[in-house]
Amino acid sequence: MEADVWFEPELVLEIVASEITLSPIHKTALGTIRKGAGLALRFPKFTGKIRVEKSPEDASTGEEVSSLYKGQTKVVDTNHE
Repeated sequence: MEADVWFEPELVLEIVASEITLSPIHKTALGTIRKGAGLALRFPKFTGKIRVEKSPEDASTGEEVSSLYKGQTKVVDTNHE
């Protein structure tokens, strides 16, 4: 996947999602759960909250997202092989 536009991070936005899934396309935490797969948010929604107390460096890391994925009640695998 190639982005059409790139921008410098300035804001941290609060996002909620129904779950975190394995993804052959998205690259967050690539290879930490399964070789060649990243993680993606399923049905992400912006809560409307801008986290002014955080800088872009304080945003969730791939490692943190991977930990959240592992901690889900139901682990979702959308990469059926």
